[in-house]
Amino acid sequence: MVAKLKAGDIDGVSTSSRHFADAHDYLYSKPYFTVQKALIVADTNPKNIQSVQDLAGKRVGYQADNQFNKSLLDRYEGVIAVPMNSLSEVVDALIVGDIDATIEANIIYHVDKAKSPFMKTVALIPDSTLDLLFLLGLIIPKRFQLSIKGSLRFLVLLKWKLKIDGFLLKRR
Repeated sequence: MVAKLKAGDIDGVSTSSRHFADAHDYLYSKPYFTVQKALIVADTNPKNIQSVQDLAGKRVGYQADNQFNKSLLDRYEGVIAVPMNSLSEVVDALIVGDIDATIEANIIYHVDKAKSPFMKTVALIPDSTLDLLFLLGLIIPKRFQLSIKGSLRFLVLLKWKLKIDGFLLKRR
């Protein structure tokens, strides 16, 4: 979603995190929810994964656009990170055995558990809390540029008029 925001295809993102490298390009809300990432495996757990220390040589799926999850995977040596297009694709791959595990917000697991009893959380990932917030791009969408320019022109004229009126009032 951040890529779509950068391209100007969308104006904001309702569920994001702070991307410090790009912080000057966005307006961030205060965090409205904090999640911790969890290590999720198939219910049968055929590779006997119990913690992040067991991930070396394992295929771990994640949503390709999720920079936070990718940075978490990069912490652990030997992980075979498998980028996927969506959470649904990750869950499907986990259930059929195309990947050995995934990392996701623990709350996502509980939501998906209602739809799929084929997964389980084996561990919370250390140092993986994530503040969720709203994100607005500072690039003004084309459809608003004309109205904003018009508003700015009005504000400049109003400020100029107030200065003139103020000067005239002071002189009287």
